[in-house]
Amino acid sequence: MVSINIDLPEELRADAIRMADAQGVTLEEFLRRCIAERLKGGAAEPAAANEQLDADEAHVEYMRKGLAEAEEAITRGEVSDWDPDAFLDEMHRRHQKS
Repeated sequence: MVSINIDLPEELRADAIRMADAQGVTLEEFLRRCIAERLKGGAAEPAAANEQLDADEAHVEYMRKGLAEAEEAITRGEVSDWDPDAFLDEMHRRHQKS
């Protein structure tokens, strides 16, 4: 096992944290996976890694939008019994339409 210290710029760190959250892993695990994939894949992998990062970012943005819509619905009193599963199903349905 190798231990390294990486000083990430704040914006890059914030992006990495969002992507790690989207994958359900810690920041350290996310960075470990990125490095491992890069080392395994050599020059052919950056495009695939970038596609995955783009997909992760799109998912984070999709969830962020859903949360904002949920907060607005709660504020307006449109939601009395908060059901996260039903809300996520509805968000998924809307996303499939667009």
